[in-house]
Amino acid sequence: MIFDQDSVFEIGALYGPSQICALAMLNGQPVGVLANDCLHYAGAMTAEAAQKYRRFVEMCDTFHLPIVNLVDQPGFMIGPESEAAGTIRYGMAAVAAAAQSTVPWAVIQVHKGFGVATAAHYAP
Repeated sequence: MIFDQDSVFEIGALYGPSQICALAMLNGQPVGVLANDCLHYAGAMTAEAAQKYRRFVEMCDTFHLPIVNLVDQPGFMIGPESEAAGTIRYGMAAVAAAAQSTVPWAVIQVHKGFGVATAAHYAP
């Protein structure tokens, strides 16, 4: 209900499913859309999700697409599997990509925002 009707195109829905990356139109203006999918790991950022997030932010920055970010972030995924996958390393790369982006961001805090992973949702 936020974006123009039939304009949302999700990218990589099966890769890093806890983070949603999409292209959409907002009042006729193309935008990049980021959101957490609480149906997958409560929206926690996994290694795959962090890589997807970073690449999407960098793509939006390259093509000068403003970003609309709907935040419901419980933090980085934890546990032995997450440590082995390098979640913190990839997660911090996502945080750096957000901090270095030059496009406008509109951030809407939908629900929670915990830990360092939340820093990826707020560009300077």
